[in-house]
Amino acid sequence: MAEQIDIASNIGHMHRTLEVLISLGDYTAAAHIAKTLGKTWLRHRLFSKANHYLSILLTVPVVDTLPNQLLAPLYRSYANVACRENCFDVAMPRFEAALAHSTDDSPFTLQVMREICWSAMMHNQPVAALEYSKKQLELSKQTGNWNDIAQAYNLHGILTADLGNIVEAIEILDYTRVIYEQHHDLYGIARYLNNVGDFERMRNNHRKAVEYFRASLSICETVNPVFAKMVDANLGFSLMALGDLESAEKLFSLPYHSQDSEDLSCDSQIICFIGLAGVRRLQHAYIESARMISHADLKIAQTGLWLSPSDQSEYDQTVAELHRHLTEDEIQSIHNEVFRSVEKQPQLLLDGMGRHSPLEPLTPREVEVLCLVEQGLTNRQIAAQYRISVYTVNYHLRNVYDKLNVTTRSAALHVAQEFGLI
Repeated sequence: MAEQIDIASNIGHMHRTLEVLISLGDYTAAAHIAKTLGKTWLRHRLFSKANHYLSILLTVPVVDTLPNQLLAPLYRSYANVACRENCFDVAMPRFEAALAHSTDDSPFTLQVMREICWSAMMHNQPVAALEYSKKQLELSKQTGNWNDIAQAYNLHGILTADLGNIVEAIEILDYTRVIYEQHHDLYGIARYLNNVGDFERMRNNHRKAVEYFRASLSICETVNPVFAKMVDANLGFSLMALGDLESAEKLFSLPYHSQDSEDLSCDSQIICFIGLAGVRRLQHAYIESARMISHADLKIAQTGLWLSPSDQSEYDQTVAELHRHLTEDEIQSIHNEVFRSVEKQPQLLLDGMGRHSPLEPLTPREVEVLCLVEQGLTNRQIAAQYRISVYTVNYHLRNVYDKLNVTTRSAALHVAQEFGLI
C-alpha cells in the first residue's frame, strides 16, 4: 500500500511539473515527462490516461519543433494506444508520423512496421498489413540482420495464412526454419513449429497440428515457459476437436487458474477462456461456458487485443451455440456478473493523480461507440460493425455512463455534446 501511495505521489508531481513546463513553453522537457506518463498508463492498461498525456504534446502548435528522436517514439506510443482501443483508422496516421520522424533508425523503423502489420491484421485490414509486411521484409534484407529477416518472413507467412493461402504460408515459413536452424535459435524453431501447427489447425488437419504443437512444446517448455502456455492452448483446441476433452481442459485450465500471474500474457488468458468455454459447451454445461466467454470478453475489452482467425472461429462457434440454449437475459446476467467482479482500474493511482478536467476523458473506442449511438445504431449493430460481442458494447457504454455521471443513452449524448466530446 505504501509503495502505491509513493507511486501516486510521484505521478502527481510529474503531472504538475508537466503543466509548469508547458506554461513556460519548454516543450522538449515537457515531452520527456509526457512520454513517461503516457507509457506508465499504457503499461497499466489505462488507455484514456495514456491517450491524454501523449496527446498533450502532439496536439500543440509547436509540435514540429521537437527533435525527431523524441517525436518518433511519442507518435509510436500514441498509435499503440489507439490500437489497444481497436481504432486502427486513428492509429494508422500516428504510425506513419512515427515513421516520418524516425530518420535513419532502422531498428525503430522495423519495429514500427511490425506493429503496423500486426495491428492491420488484427483489425481486418489485410491490404495495409501486406503492404507493410513487404516493406519490412525489404528493409530487413537491407540491414542484413538475420533475426530481423526471420521475423519479417514469419510475419509475412502468418498474413498469407490468414488470407487463406496455407500452402504458400508454410513455404514462406520454411525460410524462417532454415535461418533459425543455421543460428541454433531454439525459441525461433519453437515458434516456427507452433505457427505451422496453427496453420494445420486452420485447415482442420488436427492430428498433424498436434504433432507440430507437441514438437514446439518439447523445445519451448525450457527456453520460454510463457510462450509454452500459448502453445498449450493451441494444442488444447486441436485435442478438443479430436474429442479428447479431458486433456484439452487440463491445458486450458492451468493458465486460467493463474490468470493474475505477471508472467502470463493476456492473449494466453483470452484463448484459454475461449478454450474452456468450448469444452464446457461440448459437455453441455452452457452456464459455465457463458461465464468463460464473458471472461474472454472482459479481457478483450480491457486490453484491446483481437483474435486470430482460428481463435475467432472457436469463439463464434461457442457464442452461436450459447444463443441456441440460453436466453438473452441469461447471457446478459452472466456477463454483467463477470464484468462487475473485476476491478476496472487501480483507483489509488488515479486518485493520487488528481483530476485535470470536470469529466474523466473518454477513450477513442468509447467516443466511437457514442457516435454510433448518436447515429441511431443499436448495440447489436455496433457490435457487428466492430466485430465484438454485444456484451462488450454494453461494457463500453457502462464506462461512458460512469465517466459522464449519467444512466441513459440520451443523457450520455446530451452531456457529451455539451462538453464537445462528440
